[in-house]
Parts: sequence; C-alpha cells; structure tokens
Amino acid sequence: MACAAAGVALAPFPLLAALGLVVVTLVIAVLHFGFRLGAPGPVFFVLAYGIATHVTAVVDGRRHADPVLFLVALTAGVAITCATAGVFVLVRRVVRPGSERIGQSIERRFALGPDSRALLVRVVVVAAIGTLLSLLLVDAERAYWAVCAGVAVIGVNAGRRVAFIRGSQRLVGTVVGAGLFAALAALPLPGFALPVLFGALQFGAELFVIRNYALALVFITPLVLLLIVSTSPAGGGAAPGALIAERVVDTLVGATLGALSGFVHPRADARRG
Repeated sequence: MACAAAGVALAPFPLLAALGLVVVTLVIAVLHFGFRLGAPGPVFFVLAYGIATHVTAVVDGRRHADPVLFLVALTAGVAITCATAGVFVLVRRVVRPGSERIGQSIERRFALGPDSRALLVRVVVVAAIGTLLSLLLVDAERAYWAVCAGVAVIGVNAGRRVAFIRGSQRLVGTVVGAGLFAALAALPLPGFALPVLFGALQFGAELFVIRNYALALVFITPLVLLLIVSTSPAGGGAAPGALIAERVVDTLVGATLGALSGFVHPRADARRG
C-alpha cells in the first residue's frame, strides 16, 4: 500500500516518478533482503508502485483515474486477500496442529549478509540504469516495466549462472505470454468475463512460478498486459501489437540488465549458482 501511495503521489510528475522508482526499489530491496522475506523478491512491491503511477497518470490535464478511488479499491483488494490467506492459515493450523506460524518464517533481526549485499547492489544497478535508459531512449512512463523485469530476474538467489538462466527464461516467457495476450485481446470478451480470466491467469502463474519460471511468465505477462489495457487512457482501445512490441523491448532491456548484473557475484558463485 505504501508503494502504491507513493506512486499515486508522484504520478503527475514524470521525472519525480522516475526518481521515486529508483528510491522505492532501493528501500524495498533493503528491507526485503535484510529480513530475508524470500521468493519472488521485491518485484511485486516495485510493480505496485509502477502500476499506480501508470493508472493515475495525468492525461490531457487531468488524472486518468481518481487517486483516492484507486487507493480505496486497492485497499479493499488487499484486505480481501489478507482475509482469504488468514482463513487458509487458520484451517491449516486446525488440520495440522503444530505447523509453522507466519512469524516463524520471517527473520526478526535485520541483517545483510554477503549474498544479500550482492543482490542489493544488483537491484540498485538495474533500477538506476533501467530507469535512465527508459528516460533517455524510450518513455519515462514505461520505466517501471524494464526495472521490474530486471528485479524479477535477480530474485533472491545469488550466483551468476542462475542470473543468466532467469534472464533467458524471463525473455522467452514474456514473448510467449505476449502472444497469448494477443490471442486473448482479439476475443470479444464481455466485461464480466475479465475477472474470471484474471483469476485463471493468476492461478496458472501461482501454479508454475516455483517449478518453472518461464512457464509462469506465460501467464503473468498476459495478465499484466490485460490489466494495463483495461486501465489505459484510451479506455481499453490500445493497439495490442504496439503494446506487445513495447513490453518485449522493455523486457529485453530489463532481463539483459538483470542477467549482466550477475557479474557482481564472485566467480566462485558461478559454480554454486
């Protein structure tokens, strides 16, 4: 919620929003790695900031979406999600007494070890360079996608080899997922079908994200692209082909930066990664 609120506050100011993207990514990465929150890393916090700036951006002199309404809707969604997760935890504790509590899976002492520091450096490099390249060569409003792609490649696993593997998986999964998005966008789907479609894509992403990162992205990519189209200033009329091309380019930039940042790790990490 804090990341989204920051995105809403800075959305009218593209340069400040770009700077905020770097700052938010840095702060979230420090907290995430310091408390060792685990997979998939800080990417979704960064994505929340980026989508907030996109949805509430100023278009033709006015906000595309009402900032207060956006935050209220987001708060409601987060509350429903937390309540659902809470029910699952309670049921699990009844069915499996003595199972691990939520607090036991989170480190209570903040500490940045060697691997965490290396991951943090990689995140900072990707956020700074990805944002700068987007500002100079592409579009400031698209910077969050390149940064998210790079941060997703970094994840929480230290090592050169895993960096290059996740980078290639990110690119392949995004390209295939973009093709699935094009097919779905061509269908005359009624509005009430979108929540069902979003749920199905999210289910597929959660099902495969641990086992096969590339396959998970086949579901994640069309999910995010459909969300972008449905909240676009054009009222959902954005050309799928142009949007696909933009996201593939942004992903290529981010995934390449994320993979190359693996050289931050010592050579010994290449063997264990």
